[in-house]
Amino acid sequence: MPGAGVGKSAGLMRNIGQPANALNRAIGIKEKVNKIIDKGSPSTTSSDIDIILYIDHGSWQQTVTRSRNEIKKMRNNVCICITKLILLFLIIVFYSMSCRSDDCYTHEFYENGKVKLKVCIIDEKNDFFRFTEYYENGVVKSTYDTKRGKLNGLRFVYFPTGEKQTKCNLKDDLRNGYCYEYLKNGKISSMNYCFEDKTIYGRYYRYDSIGVSVSENFDPIVDVVVKKDKKTILFTINLPIPGSLTRKSSSILKYDLKPKSLRDSFVLKTKYSVEISHNKPFHGEVEIEEGKEQIFYGYIADNEKQIAFNPFEILINLARSPAAEE
Repeated sequence: MPGAGVGKSAGLMRNIGQPANALNRAIGIKEKVNKIIDKGSPSTTSSDIDIILYIDHGSWQQTVTRSRNEIKKMRNNVCICITKLILLFLIIVFYSMSCRSDDCYTHEFYENGKVKLKVCIIDEKNDFFRFTEYYENGVVKSTYDTKRGKLNGLRFVYFPTGEKQTKCNLKDDLRNGYCYEYLKNGKISSMNYCFEDKTIYGRYYRYDSIGVSVSENFDPIVDVVVKKDKKTILFTINLPIPGSLTRKSSSILKYDLKPKSLRDSFVLKTKYSVEISHNKPFHGEVEIEEGKEQIFYGYIADNEKQIAFNPFEILINLARSPAAEE
């Protein structure tokens, strides 16, 4: 009889039916098992996996077996694959960091072998480099950037003990914007606002047991030209400081001419006084005495506080173009 040789296995395969039907069912069960294993579902139950099929019809017998050990092995393989992916990711990250560090190199050493100057390539295509200078004791001395061969951006300078000493904004090798000086305790010593390397506004701090006192100074940019008739000078005065510094959009300018004999002397009383805007240059003219060397001078004043800030002087030389006096 069909199935007589199955023995104990026949008990596991009750109601299998005809061989063709049994074969189709066996194939269906096999496909189901394969799908479960291929999917590797964590919700797979023992009833889905532990399938033992015995079909005995004449000489035909097929057995499909999937054990928990095989699934465990499969999961271990998945874990190994995940581990390899993680290692690959870490290698990529490390390689990226290594490439980045390779963009920096030591340009100069001290005699004791310690680094003196390090250069990092930020953007070689745009000629953008970062420099770091070191003291002989290994402490950073200064950091600054260059773009297209000129200093640009913030430049920091540090004390030999590591505290910040100065911070200044640069544009094409010139101071442009805010420049700070610090004491070793971290307090601000001075703040200067610069325009094309000239300090046009300064704020200075003094500390004592009572507290802090602050003084300030204005130093406008002055340009003078003598007219061809040599009887009049044309001048331009510019004070391009942000309104946030003084909370004002204008300042009082006092100016006049004085003889060369009064050079380096402060003359408080002037013939001219005008309010100039911080947003645009002020243009004016003054008649000069023919054949005499004179000085065009002036200063910014605070009428409310009755303060006269440091004056400027420009020698008017009729034989050549005038030049600003130091």
